[in-house]
Amino acid sequence: MEEKELIKQLEILISKYIDDNEKKATLINLLKARGSSIGKAILHEINESTVPFDPKDSDIIKEIAFHCV
Repeated sequence: MEEKELIKQLEILISKYIDDNEKKATLINLLKARGSSIGKAILHEINESTVPFDPKDSDIIKEIAFHCV
């Protein structure tokens, strides 16, 4: 997965799993500024989310974790 695709997928996951709009905006802005280098922090925030996890996203999350951890 290339950088551009990582950023796109991380932004989709932020939008889907972060329910606090202020935190969502902050994470998206950080992602745009720093790129996938903050992927690990974003995955942590998603893990802490109270939004129910969709098992369909597990492959995307595994791919992101492989590149960002």
